[in-house]
Amino acid sequence: MTLDTQYDFIYSAAGSFRIILKPIGQQSSIRVVKTFSDEFAEEMISLFNSGFNKESINDFAARYNKGLIKKYNDFVCFLNENKLGLDMKWHNNNSDCQYAEKISFKQTSSILSNLSDFSYNESEDLSYRGQFYAINTRTGKYSFESIEGDDFKSNGTFDELRKQMAFSISFNKTYDVVINRKVSEKVGEKEKIKDVLVSFNEVVD
Repeated sequence: MTLDTQYDFIYSAAGSFRIILKPIGQQSSIRVVKTFSDEFAEEMISLFNSGFNKESINDFAARYNKGLIKKYNDFVCFLNENKLGLDMKWHNNNSDCQYAEKISFKQTSSILSNLSDFSYNESEDLSYRGQFYAINTRTGKYSFESIEGDDFKSNGTFDELRKQMAFSISFNKTYDVVINRKVSEKVGEKEKIKDVLVSFNEVVD
């Protein structure tokens, strides 16, 4: 039988709030078994604890995604700006699992400092069919848009080999292209995108 989780939220004007996680119902079992809800609570509380250690932050980003760390940063910013602390506890009598984490207002600045050093870099090759609408053969810059109905556009540079061939491109022709897109971002800053076109082939009807 699965065990659902209930969240009790208590706000205190004294400068802190408490989140109490507890099972909605009781799970009967002959053996003491850690439930899915126990594992979720453990992971959630571990996430809040990760802010005290840069390696833990990177570990959570690798296990989940950058969006999780960004949301965590937003939440800690909220605590810091409103001069709040956090007290989170989980206890399941049936499985005898209990976890707790406490973050004081004074500790939020330290966590934000650790988060400010977090950055991620992702790279992938994107394949599209479309047309070029701007090319600078001197600088190697280009502008390209897909004709496949997905509104994809790319403003980037040719790699060295494609730069030498860019003069042969016609704006009224269609091409299959491969673009290497690198995305980087530091928490709290704007995402940076760098496109390098590594292949283009004219589509012949």
